[in-house]
Amino acid sequence: FTSLDKKAFPLLRYRTRDICVLNREQCSCGRTHVRMMKPKGRSDDMLIIRGVNV
Repeated sequence: FTSLDKKAFPLLRYRTRDICVLNREQCSCGRTHVRMMKPKGRSDDMLIIRGVNV
């Protein structure tokens, strides 16, 4: 969970190589932030963690 309000939560970024769709339409709550919709799939079956393929 990443808060959109000004709180002490960092915005974490991961390179998961997920293929997603970005929704730029206004949310029903009134926010205008770009939202990432449900992932469509993966571009690769392997993750690299600390230089090791998993």
